[in-house]
Amino acid sequence: MKPYRSALCWAAAIIGVALAGMFDVIDQASTTTLLIALPVAGWMAVSGRGSCPLARER
Repeated sequence: MKPYRSALCWAAAIIGVALAGMFDVIDQASTTTLLIALPVAGWMAVSGRGSCPLARER
């Protein structure tokens, strides 16, 4: 998947969590935690920093 498509998927997930938190589908603590963790996980996935170094050698 191209990086911009992957970034759009992560952005959609973050917006979805924000909307779910706004409409009380997800409790406040979970919303806060996800809104902190998802951008970090997304950045790692898009930039390739979350990959295993052994997998990159192949």
